[in-house]
Amino acid sequence: MKLHRFLPCAAMLAFLAGCCSTICKVQDAPEIALVKDGQSAYQIVLPAQTPNPGIDLYLKEVAQCLQNSLQEGSGALLPIVSEDKMSAEKPYISLGGTALARNIGLCPEKFQDYNGCIMSDRGNVYLIGHDAHGQGLDKRDHFSRYFLGSAKTAVVFMEDYLGVRFLLPGKNGISVKKNASITLPGNLKRCVKPQLIYASSSQDFLYSLANNGLGRGGFHLYGGHSYYSA
Repeated sequence: MKLHRFLPCAAMLAFLAGCCSTICKVQDAPEIALVKDGQSAYQIVLPAQTPNPGIDLYLKEVAQCLQNSLQEGSGALLPIVSEDKMSAEKPYISLGGTALARNIGLCPEKFQDYNGCIMSDRGNVYLIGHDAHGQGLDKRDHFSRYFLGSAKTAVVFMEDYLGVRFLLPGKNGISVKKNASITLPGNLKRCVKPQLIYASSSQDFLYSLANNGLGRGGFHLYGGHSYYSA
């Protein structure tokens, strides 16, 4: 076959191969039935260890909000478990820097500031971000002194995929959409990057996360006005 006839054929074969690959990829990632008719097989998994006791505390608080929102909205009660006590037979929502997340290449160290990622893989869901004390301390502190990217990512997940709204500080200010069945894309991958960060925050942790009152973890204070750095 002459070269000028072979090249169009090769291009067509490459195109068809790419289409086939794309179709296979989509077929390999079916929708995730997080809740179906008020029932769920999922568990919420937290890291067995965190670099600061405050991170552990605030991840548990946002996990409880996720658990309550799912139960109020769909009727399904998902258990919250530490990674070292999880059921290996059940699918999961991984929250924070778990070994589960690291095993698929999602490491907290790869994120900066309050950024994070929502990702699904093989039927499991990962909510992860940059979690660290803003000044590198190892003692427990007020939430406004931390970078809590995993918690912010979990709040975005609740808002955009569960229909949760944080309208006012406190539990009574949280509105949850009713939905007995909740599905997610099987190939979900979304970056979470707050576009506007306020150093001030309310005293309510979840309301502050939802409204980007993320605290002064990344701000330097100089006795007057402040910014990310002077």
